Amino acid sequence: MPIAFDEKRMAEVLDRHARWWAGTLDGPLMAVTVYGAHPGAGRAKAPALSQASCADFRWSPEELIETLDEELATQEFAGDAYPRVNFDAFGPGVLAAFCGAKLDNTSGRVWFFPERELPIEEIHAHYDPDNVWARRIKDIYRAGIERWGHAVAMGMPDLGGVMDVAASLRGTENLLTDLYDAPEEVLRLVGEVEEAWVDAYRDFASVLHPAVPGYTDWSGLLSPVPSYIIQ
Repeated sequence: MPIAFDEKRMAEVLDRHARWWAGTLDGPLMAVTVYGAHPGAGRAKAPALSQASCADFRWSPEELIETLDEELATQEFAGDAYPRVNFDAFGPGVLAAFCGAKLDNTSGRVWFFPERELPIEEIHAHYDPDNVWARRIKDIYRAGIERWGHAVAMGMPDLGGVMDVAASLRGTENLLTDLYDAPEEVLRLVGEVEEAWVDAYRDFASVLHPAVPGYTDWSGLLSPVPSYIIQ
């Protein structure tokens, strides 16, 4: 069955969120999502997109979107709630993977580790738009846009905090000693991670917008202009 939402309703929800951000909404945002409100079709083959399944490339982006579509169709969106896809399935701090760190989800949860343990002087952070993980997320975005148009919001991946990403590239204990032994190199790496963060955000935004309604992330807040949860 189709998702119990449409582009007109999404425009109304986005307008209320915009007024909330501006401080002109006459009350709080009240979002209620009722899960299992409608029977599921059960035809989708791919698993639900999650940290446990994000590294399974056997499924095409279109097949993953088919499963997400079935999930959304079982839900009812009341008040300021809206259908959205949360891309935290690729783990918190996934910017590290975009910059060359290893993404490991063998535990069922995503963790990031240095591909090789190098001295901090030899570590440089640069966002690679053709990285396998960045491409995978953008391909899923495009499949979602093709399926839903402006009726479903897809969020930014959980890019992470700058020091978290630096720790994933260097190793947490190593970075802690670097703070004492090589603070100038830590500052240099932090600056590179900041630039990579902005580059990644802009790259994903260029795929999502203006095709999808508003900007959102793992927090679930919706904004008509670029925004992100603070770290």
